[in-house]
Parts: sequence; C-alpha cells; structure tokens
Amino acid sequence: MANLARLLSRLSLSPLAKDVRHTAVRPISLESLERFLNKPKPGGGKSFRRIVHYPEEYTVEPLRVTNLAGRDPETGRLIAKGIGGGIKHKYHWIKWVRDGPIEGPPQIEKVIDVIDDGCRTAKVALVAVGNEMKYILATENMKAGDLIKTSRFIPRIPA
Repeated sequence: MANLARLLSRLSLSPLAKDVRHTAVRPISLESLERFLNKPKPGGGKSFRRIVHYPEEYTVEPLRVTNLAGRDPETGRLIAKGIGGGIKHKYHWIKWVRDGPIEGPPQIEKVIDVIDDGCRTAKVALVAVGNEMKYILATENMKAGDLIKTSRFIPRIPA
C-alpha cells in the first residue's frame, strides 16, 4: 500500500503549473489515497439495503429494521445507487428449522394467520403448536385454520 502511495504521489501534478515542461509535483496524503482505494464494493455478501436488529432469542414480534439507502453503515458513503425511499417495514423472523418427532406420529401444527412480510416477496404464516408460536414461509394455498403435519422421520423409500 505504501509503495503504491509513493508511486501515485510522484505522478500527481500541481494545478498551479503553467508550463507543461516544468511541472511541480504535489504530494497526495496517505489518508485520502487510502479512502479512495479502500471503498467497499457492492456484491461482497453485504447488504446495503437494510439492517435487521435481531434480539437474543427467537420471537414472533416484528423486528426493527434500519434502512441503509445503499450506504455503507460505517462510513455513510453511497455504495449502491438506486436504493432508498419507500415505506418503512417490519421484519418477521422465520424459524427455518421445522422441529418434529423423529419417530411416531407427526406433530400437528395449526396456521393462525398468513400475512405479507414487507421485507420479502413470499408470504409468511404464523403457526402454533402447543405453547409455541413461530413464523414459517407459507405455501401457495395455505390459509388460516389449516393443519400442518411436521415430522423428521424419513421413510425407507421417501418418494
């Protein structure tokens, strides 16, 4: 990095130079060069659209969301253009692991409600079993009052 800074500092020209043959060399500060070269790139696995604030343990309460408008959360610099504006949304935390019994009859869960989540294109279903409630991704024809069977048992011939 330092070698690159020294090389570029030799190449920079002074804006006050009037004669092209006798140009003065103006040094570039390492801080400004480092900011220019270390700009974060979009597509590096980091979302510049929103930050979801997750609590310590799973909850069915809607989660708070900070919209970033395409800006880096640390520096505030614009990274992804065309993102911003729109209405504020709450994020619903999906429980991706469908726990069910390994042996015996399947666990029966009841669909309480099917809602639109503002932060995703799929619909989300609020499901209850026993004294636990959780959000899962809803299927196409799922509606409130449906019963879902959940099991972790894999038969010898699953298809």
